[in-house]
Order: sequence, then structure tokens, then C-alpha cells
Amino acid sequence: MRPIHSLEDLRAAKKELAIQKKHTQAEFVRHVDTLRNDASKYVIKKVVLPLGIGVATAFAIKIFFFDKNWKKESDASDRKQEAEEVKEKVEKNSWLSYFSILLSIVKIIQSAMAQRQEQAQEEMEPASDAFSPGSEATAEQTTAEPFSPKSFVHQFQQQKSEK
Repeated sequence: MRPIHSLEDLRAAKKELAIQKKHTQAEFVRHVDTLRNDASKYVIKKVVLPLGIGVATAFAIKIFFFDKNWKKESDASDRKQEAEEVKEKVEKNSWLSYFSILLSIVKIIQSAMAQRQEQAQEEMEPASDAFSPGSEATAEQTTAEPFSPKSFVHQFQQQKSEK
């Protein structure tokens, strides 16, 4: 701005300020409109569209895979198929219960074999070593742990080679 010395200079400066104000307002409005358009496009592209696709996909998955009522079940063949599916599920569950019982029996057998092996080891140890003069009798407590198939095979092979 130039220095104001007269009334004419004041009026000219006032007109310049009014023109600058109009340009600034117009630029601000244009910038806000651009920002509004860009923000709305960004929100639509980055938030609304992926969210809508996710919701539509979840709904489609629910309908096709989990909702049995979306198709008509009035046919007798469909009813037979459902009955067969129920029978298969019951049979699978019974096999699972048999398998569970079998695993329990195997665990019991393993613990019994471990106890027998522990008793056999105690019988093999000479009784005189435990009560020799100058040594204290120490009772080692061993827990009967089920052994793995590898250790069972290894022990079996050792017993076989000793015979």
C-alpha cells in the first residue's frame, strides 16, 4: 500500500480493499467448495464404498451359507437330504465319543504300564545297596508318567536284545 496523503488516495485505497475483499471471499468460497467436493469423494471412496461392500458380502455369506430358509424346502427330496445330514452329524458325534473313550483307555493303560515298570525297576535294585553302612537311604519319588510310542519301542528293543 502506498501512503495516504489526500482524500482521493483514501477513496482509491478503499476501492482497492473492497476489490481485494471480494477476491478473497470468492477464493475462500472456491476453496471451501473444492474441499467439500474432495472430502466427500474421499469419504465415499475410502469409507462408504468399502463399508458397503463389506456389509453386502457379509449379508450374502449369511444368506448362502448360514440361512437355510432362503430356498424353498417344500420338496420331499430336500427333507430327505436334511434327514440324512442329521444322521451323518449324529454318526460323526458318536465316532467322536468312541474316540474320546478310546483315548481315555489308552491313557489308563499307559499309566498302569508305567507303574508296573516302576515296580519292576524297584525289584531289580539290590536291597543291600540302599542299606549299606555309611550311606543314607534316600527314597526317590518318581511319578508315573505315560511314555511316548518312541520310548516304548526303544524299551521293547532293549528288552528284546537283553534276552
